[in-house]
Amino acid sequence: PVPTSLARMAPAPSNIVILGLAKTGSTGLYNNVKAALSLSGQDYYFMFEPTRPDQLRNIRGYAPRMPILTKVMIHRAASCELDEVPFTHRILVVRDPRDVMVSRLLFRPLIRRAVRDAEAANLQRFLDALREKEADPASWSLRALHELADELGLGSSSFGPFVTTLDNTVHADQRGVYFTSRYEAFVDGKLGDLSAYLGRDVVNREAGQDSWLSHITRSKGWGDWRHWFTADDVAFFRPRFERYMDHF
Repeated sequence: PVPTSLARMAPAPSNIVILGLAKTGSTGLYNNVKAALSLSGQDYYFMFEPTRPDQLRNIRGYAPRMPILTKVMIHRAASCELDEVPFTHRILVVRDPRDVMVSRLLFRPLIRRAVRDAEAANLQRFLDALREKEADPASWSLRALHELADELGLGSSSFGPFVTTLDNTVHADQRGVYFTSRYEAFVDGKLGDLSAYLGRDVVNREAGQDSWLSHITRSKGWGDWRHWFTADDVAFFRPRFERYMDHF
């Protein structure tokens, strides 16, 4: 249900901010909210993942009367100097962090900069390890696969910063100024509460194969972590994820 404090907000949104971690479906949600706003006929300024404070500030100069939809990665909120006050509607995207770790792993061969810099043999070694895992789930732990990708130069697992971002997500939700959008509900097409919150009919539409976002299309499911986590993974990740999982 929409929290009472949020339900009192005006049904017709003006400025909207979507805040979330990477690999939580925030891009898909941004796309679908954007589509709903476009269909409403109201002009909006759309900004996808600003990285600097001047990008958000400058919009006011370029389009002072036009409402804004933006998606900000939560780990960049501070560096962007995100000011929540001008946003009448604020959406916080959350997802089971175990599934996030699987999604992050499978995205690592698609990180353009990492793949460009990695040797072809290293990329092939990592892909072979993924195939071994799929054929025999006990052959690799998820953590070991992330560490292999670290070793081969395919991005960074960054377990510590990831846990910090989980904690920051909990802090954001505890403040009570965000509508919480769950990845699992998004996947299942249960968007009624979100539509009511925004006063717009939000429908789950997939990015097409020709879209510039097609390389980050989500898995279209959830709970896949059960096929990837070993007992060692559970022991390693449980204390790191427990606070976030208990909260949500």
